Amino acid sequence: MRTSFKHSQLRAMKAYFTVNHNPDSKDLKQLSARTGLSKRVLQVWFQNARAKWRRNLLRQASHGPEVAQDSSPLQDLGATITLEEQTIHSYANLL
Repeated sequence: MRTSFKHSQLRAMKAYFTVNHNPDSKDLKQLSARTGLSKRVLQVWFQNARAKWRRNLLRQASHGPEVAQDSSPLQDLGATITLEEQTIHSYANLL
């Protein structure tokens, strides 16, 4: 049976995925308590999320150097780090 996720559940799972792509049993238990989803549903969601992430990674690698010329790699890196820090912080607040 296919599971329909609530927005709050998806937010929690996506926030955790940015921090850790492979949650262990303890993490799944915490996420299960937080989201109300079974550990098995969470396992399948994380498997699918990892597959999608790898697919996107391969797609980006195959498109290679199509980065805009005026784009600064350092600026992009700074924005990414800031976004990751914000995500980690917001996930920590969820627990």
